[in-house]
Amino acid sequence: MKKKKRKKRKEKRKGKRKKTRRRKKNKKRKKKKRRGKKKRKKRKKKKKKKKKKKKKKKKKKKKKKGRNVFYTLAVMSAAQGQSLIYTS
Repeated sequence: MKKKKRKKRKEKRKGKRKKTRRRKKNKKRKKKKRRGKKKRKKRKKKKKKKKKKKKKKKKKKKKKKGRNVFYTLAVMSAAQGQSLIYTS
């Protein structure tokens, strides 16, 4: 008959248990400090959506309606004549 192997106790577990116990103590200490303060809820930051740039439409230049050249000359000369009157 085969001998049954005896299970060795895991040493790792011991260490883990100690850590948890220590952590609990710390938690209690922290709670005592925080008695007066109310915990504020953290708000989730909203991700900003990138705006698509709109393409600017080019404005068409309005064509100046061709006036009679003689008319413009007449107007200019009249204006010059007026300026002469004002200066004299």
